Amino acid sequence: MLETTLKGIAEEYLEDSNLIDNIFIDVDGWIRPLIKNWMNEIPQALNSTLKRCLDLDKEFHPIEKEKVFYSSSIMDLFAFINSRFVFFTSFPSDKIKGEYSSYFISNLVKSIEKYFEIVNSSIGRQLKENELDPFDHMEITMEIFDKTILKKKKYELLPMNDMIKRILNLQSRTKLLVMINNAIYAKEKLIEFESRVKFYLPSTLVISNLQNHLQSLIDSYIQYFGIKVVYCDIKSSFIENLYIPNASVSNLVRIGNQVLDPILNDIVSGVPFDYVNLIVHSFFLTLVRVYEKILLGATRKRKYYPNNTEIILEDIDYLENLFSRKDSTSFGLSPDCNFIL
Repeated sequence: MLETTLKGIAEEYLEDSNLIDNIFIDVDGWIRPLIKNWMNEIPQALNSTLKRCLDLDKEFHPIEKEKVFYSSSIMDLFAFINSRFVFFTSFPSDKIKGEYSSYFISNLVKSIEKYFEIVNSSIGRQLKENELDPFDHMEITMEIFDKTILKKKKYELLPMNDMIKRILNLQSRTKLLVMINNAIYAKEKLIEFESRVKFYLPSTLVISNLQNHLQSLIDSYIQYFGIKVVYCDIKSSFIENLYIPNASVSNLVRIGNQVLDPILNDIVSGVPFDYVNLIVHSFFLTLVRVYEKILLGATRKRKYYPNNTEIILEDIDYLENLFSRKDSTSFGLSPDCNFIL
């Protein structure tokens, strides 16, 4: 484009057509050193921007976008990446864009990877696909249980791994939902980004790999959310006090409005609609697994009597109704999902 413009100027001011035809304008030679310097500064510019975004995000003031909250850091990072990409696509030489595209785009992708590495390290460790098994890692000590009895019980609840306990206690429920939203936002932006860069790259595998990594991260965050709210947020009401001293005094129907409804409301109002049911399902699975242990783990302080059966069945019906999806626009488990405890 620049070469065509310069030749147009020459045609306007030079009368000798032979001179015009013999003009060779080495546009690439002119701009290559400038672009090379700009490219060399990209890694440092991305690192500085990443640090600034994360520093500003320490106060944790989420930004609302389409009724969903995200960290300002992830939105600022992608705004910076987009501005650099727009500038890159404005280069006047397609040849030079082809030469530097792989280097340029790989640096953008690395900055996103580094962002999530830093965020994950802030909660104690990397979250990896299939790494978590709630009943390998998340068993929790119930101090109200008589330990001598627990040792004889098949359904004892073991001490929670200290690292996992620290991770869960550090993160508020709201912050975990924002972390899920950040990963969803990054994945969706990468899908848009891939469609824009495929004209400059021989392969977009590096972007596809990062999308897969982000999906694994989303899955891990969602699993953590279900574990966190059950083992930490509602530990006192649910794990430590449900059916104590017996089902007639404390049951799920009584505590549900105060304990379960606020969590479900946070999920429904806090994440993109497409992910609501996945998070509800994670919460439900952990809740039911722990509930099963509560039912099977009678102790000196938690006693079950024959006349408690009707109350417990009402609690099971309550859980089923609470988590069942009423229609396609509501949250919950699929209507064809069997509720088995």
